[in-house]
Order: sequence, then structure tokens, then C-alpha cells
Amino acid sequence: MATIVGIEVDGGAAIAGDRLLTEGGTVQSGSKQHVFDLGEVGAAAVGDSGGVDATGGVTTDAVIAKGSGAQFTLGVLEGTDRSLSLDSAEDLLRDAIDTAADRDTATGEDVDVYSIDNDGGRLKD
Repeated sequence: MATIVGIEVDGGAAIAGDRLLTEGGTVQSGSKQHVFDLGEVGAAAVGDSGGVDATGGVTTDAVIAKGSGAQFTLGVLEGTDRSLSLDSAEDLLRDAIDTAADRDTATGEDVDVYSIDNDGGRLKD
């Protein structure tokens, strides 16, 4: 399972995900991408394989965390000042996933971050 986090700040929004793929308690890959750049469409984050919400649910929260390390990342993300710069938000998401990786065996330390602002989006690894 992966850990996916996102935050909306004054300058835009960012999502991040680790690259660890585990199944049944076994590491299958350390380089599985969970955050994708979809060009002009935006970005997508993939969590648990095979899971699609049949109701098409959407969240409007300014901070979101999903996956095996979500409980650890929320402790880092909640209460954050949303007047952060987008670069600072990216760093915060990386820190949140690093915190989860320290405590959750299904969260890896390699992280991809996708950010979007008025100038467009970009994927960083």
C-alpha cells in the first residue's frame, strides 16, 4: 500500500506519494510511482491497487492523507498555516511522508511530488 498526501495553500496545491509497493507484507518494488503527471489534465494519485470509489466521492478538505501511513502524516499536516509558499508545501509533504516511513513499514522514503499553480503543474521526484 502507498501513502498519498495533499495540501492546498494560497499559491496552489500539491500532492505527494511514496514509491514503495508492498503486498501481503512483502516489498514488491521500491520504485512504483503512485503520483502521475497527466499533462494538461493535471495529476493523479494511485493508492490501493484495484480500488475505485463507486460513488465518485470527492473531498474538499485543504489537507488530505490516504493509505497505510495516513495517520502519521496527518499529525504533521493538520494545523499547518495555509499561507505557505508552494515550495514550502512540497517540503512539508515530503516531511510528512518521511515521518510515516519512519513508523509504517508499508511507506517508503522515495517521494514524488506534483504541484500546480497559475503557471501550470510540475512533477518532481
